[in-house]
Amino acid sequence: MLLTVQHDPGRGLKLWALNDRLQACEDTVELAVYDFDGNVRFAKKYGVSVAPNDSAMLGEIAEQEALAGLDPASAVCVVRSLTGQTEDNFYYFRDHKDMKFPAAQLIIELDEQKQELSVTASRFARMVKIELDAERLVMDDNFFDLLPHVTKKIRITQADGKPIPWDSLAVTAINSI
Repeated sequence: MLLTVQHDPGRGLKLWALNDRLQACEDTVELAVYDFDGNVRFAKKYGVSVAPNDSAMLGEIAEQEALAGLDPASAVCVVRSLTGQTEDNFYYFRDHKDMKFPAAQLIIELDEQKQELSVTASRFARMVKIELDAERLVMDDNFFDLLPHVTKKIRITQADGKPIPWDSLAVTAINSI
């Protein structure tokens, strides 16, 4: 199932669920709006029931209601399955060039034994990127947005079983310091 938001600046947000499976999909999803310090400014839950190979509009929210007084260039909308059926999807109220992303510190913890990397941000981090100087790496994720004080764990392995050059690890975001 895919959860998506249809939005044009200054207009309402339409929340959609698309089911490309051969069986019906049932879930509870949340649309939440955060400021860049991680405070929830608006949240609404929706029950989802989508027939096989179908889509359904779950609801529409006025932009002003969703923003709850926030500057649209300083807010992020997150749509998530409350049962873990989908990844969190991040949406923005304005074009990337108009956003006011704050400087964010990334806190990195590495467990070489478990081949696991943990990333946490002090403030909202846009386009977090994980890089290592090696070929055929398999990562749970290597490019994502991250809410403040949320830790994302990424397992990293090398497809041929070769050692991973952890000393070449670089984790950055477009707004990281």
